[in-house]
Amino acid sequence: MRIAIFENEFDELKRAFDGFNLMYFRKALIYEIFPSAQAFGNLKNLKDYDFVIIDIDLSVRSTLDGFQLLDTLLHDQEICGVKPIILTGQPPIKEKLKQKKLPEVPIILKPLVYTEIKKSFDVAKPIEAYR
Repeated sequence: MRIAIFENEFDELKRAFDGFNLMYFRKALIYEIFPSAQAFGNLKNLKDYDFVIIDIDLSVRSTLDGFQLLDTLLHDQEICGVKPIILTGQPPIKEKLKQKKLPEVPIILKPLVYTEIKKSFDVAKPIEAYR
Protein backbone atom coordinates (compact mmCIF):
# COMPACT_ATOMS: atom_id res chain seq x y z
CA MET A 1 0.00 0.00 0.00
CA ARG A 2 1.14 3.48 -0.82
CA ILE A 3 0.63 6.26 1.73
CA ALA A 4 1.12 10.03 1.48
CA ILE A 5 1.87 11.58 4.88
CA PHE A 6 1.57 15.35 5.23
CA GLU A 7 3.58 16.05 8.38
CA ASN A 8 6.24 18.68 8.90
CA GLU A 9 7.78 16.96 11.96
CA PHE A 10 7.90 13.38 10.73
CA ASP A 11 11.29 12.62 12.30
CA GLU A 12 9.53 12.56 15.68
CA LEU A 13 6.99 10.00 14.39
CA LYS A 14 9.16 7.85 12.12
CA ARG A 15 9.92 5.22 14.74
CA ALA A 16 6.22 4.66 15.47
CA PHE A 17 5.30 4.39 11.78
CA ASP A 18 8.22 2.03 11.11
CA GLY A 19 7.16 -0.19 14.02
CA PHE A 20 3.53 -0.14 12.88
CA ASN A 21 4.61 -1.06 9.35
CA LEU A 22 6.68 -3.98 10.63
CA MET A 23 4.12 -5.23 13.16
CA TYR A 24 1.01 -5.17 10.99
CA PHE A 25 2.25 -5.12 7.39
CA ARG A 26 5.68 -6.81 7.43
CA LYS A 27 7.18 -3.64 5.96
CA ALA A 28 4.82 -3.73 2.95
CA LEU A 29 3.67 -0.12 3.43
CA ILE A 30 5.37 2.46 1.29
CA TYR A 31 5.00 5.91 2.75
CA GLU A 32 6.15 9.21 1.39
CA ILE A 33 6.52 12.28 3.58
CA PHE A 34 5.50 15.78 2.55
CA PRO A 35 6.26 18.61 4.99
CA SER A 36 3.82 20.94 3.21
CA ALA A 37 0.99 20.82 0.68
CA GLN A 38 3.14 22.34 -2.05
CA ALA A 39 5.89 19.75 -1.47
CA PHE A 40 3.49 17.18 -2.93
CA GLY A 41 2.84 19.07 -6.14
CA ASN A 42 -0.45 18.51 -7.96
CA LEU A 43 -2.91 17.25 -5.33
CA LYS A 44 -4.91 15.46 -8.05
CA ASN A 45 -2.13 12.83 -7.93
CA LEU A 46 -3.33 11.77 -4.47
CA LYS A 47 -5.63 9.42 -6.38
CA ASP A 48 -2.51 7.26 -6.86
CA TYR A 49 -2.29 6.59 -3.10
CA ASP A 50 -4.24 4.19 -0.91
CA PHE A 51 -4.19 6.46 2.16
CA VAL A 52 -3.41 10.07 2.91
CA ILE A 53 -2.49 10.98 6.48
CA ILE A 54 -2.91 14.69 7.16
CA ASP A 55 -1.41 16.52 10.10
CA ILE A 56 -3.89 19.25 10.99
CA ASP A 57 -1.07 21.59 12.04
CA LEU A 58 1.04 21.56 8.92
CA SER A 59 3.98 23.93 8.81
CA VAL A 60 3.25 27.64 8.59
CA ARG A 61 5.23 27.40 5.36
CA SER A 62 2.52 25.19 3.87
CA THR A 63 0.09 26.84 1.47
CA LEU A 64 -2.70 24.74 3.02
CA ASP A 65 -3.22 23.65 6.61
CA GLY A 66 -4.64 20.19 7.32
CA PHE A 67 -8.24 21.40 7.35
CA GLN A 68 -7.81 23.06 3.96
CA LEU A 69 -6.08 19.99 2.56
CA LEU A 70 -8.96 17.75 3.67
CA ASP A 71 -11.44 20.25 2.20
CA THR A 72 -9.55 20.16 -1.12
CA LEU A 73 -9.76 16.36 -1.18
CA LEU A 74 -13.49 16.51 -0.54
CA HIS A 75 -14.24 18.99 -3.28
CA ASP A 76 -11.97 17.77 -6.08
CA GLN A 77 -14.02 15.14 -7.89
CA GLU A 78 -10.91 13.89 -9.73
CA ILE A 79 -9.41 12.65 -6.46
CA CYS A 80 -11.00 9.26 -5.81
CA GLY A 81 -10.12 6.12 -3.90
CA VAL A 82 -7.66 7.59 -1.41
CA LYS A 83 -8.63 7.10 2.24
CA PRO A 84 -8.04 10.16 4.45
CA ILE A 85 -6.87 9.97 8.07
CA ILE A 86 -6.23 12.95 10.36
CA LEU A 87 -3.08 13.09 12.50
CA THR A 88 -3.09 15.50 15.43
CA GLY A 89 -2.03 16.19 18.98
CA GLN A 90 -5.26 18.13 19.59
CA PRO A 91 -7.89 15.97 21.33
CA PRO A 92 -10.81 18.35 20.58
CA ILE A 93 -10.31 17.76 16.83
CA LYS A 94 -13.81 16.34 16.29
CA GLU A 95 -15.37 19.63 17.37
CA LYS A 96 -13.04 21.59 15.09
CA LEU A 97 -13.95 19.40 12.12
CA LYS A 98 -17.62 19.95 12.88
CA GLN A 99 -17.14 23.74 13.17
CA LYS A 100 -15.47 23.78 9.76
CA LYS A 101 -18.24 21.57 8.30
CA LEU A 102 -15.78 18.79 7.52
CA PRO A 103 -16.58 15.10 7.96
CA GLU A 104 -15.29 13.09 10.87
CA VAL A 105 -12.66 10.98 9.16
CA PRO A 106 -10.54 8.57 11.23
CA ILE A 107 -8.22 10.34 13.66
CA ILE A 108 -4.82 9.28 14.97
CA LEU A 109 -3.86 11.16 18.12
CA LYS A 110 -0.27 11.91 19.08
CA PRO A 111 1.58 10.37 20.81
CA LEU A 112 1.14 7.48 18.41
CA VAL A 113 -0.04 4.05 19.56
CA TYR A 114 0.18 1.13 17.10
CA THR A 115 -3.30 -0.16 17.87
CA GLU A 116 -4.84 3.28 17.29
CA ILE A 117 -3.04 3.65 13.96
CA LYS A 118 -4.30 0.20 12.94
CA LYS A 119 -7.84 1.05 14.02
CA SER A 120 -7.78 4.18 11.85
CA PHE A 121 -6.54 2.18 8.86
CA ASP A 122 -9.28 -0.42 9.39
CA VAL A 123 -12.17 2.07 9.49
CA ALA A 124 -10.93 4.53 6.85
CA LYS A 125 -13.20 4.97 3.82
CA PRO A 126 -12.46 6.35 0.37
CA ILE A 127 -12.78 10.13 0.15
CA GLU A 128 -15.87 9.89 -2.04
CA ALA A 129 -17.77 8.27 0.86
CA TYR A 130 -17.56 11.63 2.68
CA ARG A 131 -18.79 13.78 -0.21
